[in-house]
Amino acid sequence: MNIYQISSYIYSNTGSAIDTEVVDGICPDDTIEVSNRDGKQFLALGFDPTDDSFLLGTLWYRYENGDKEAVEEDLCWHIDGEEDYDTLDEICEYARKEL
Repeated sequence: MNIYQISSYIYSNTGSAIDTEVVDGICPDDTIEVSNRDGKQFLALGFDPTDDSFLLGTLWYRYENGDKEAVEEDLCWHIDGEEDYDTLDEICEYARKEL
């Protein structure tokens, strides 16, 4: 499963208020930014650089001036193969709850 498939799945399964975008600039590798269209918080997700079966995440708060502050760090989900939609559903649930 690649970063674009994961981003698309999260977008398709979190409801109309949640948006996803693959970005670079938060981390050196591709990152998914998951955000509520009306909120200030966003979830940044990316593959663990040492083991791409893990998705690492940080919940961020974006201030009006564009500065960011980490709210919750060291989030981690294990992707168990190409068909691990249960884990992606956990990420979707986290995004709906926290954002």
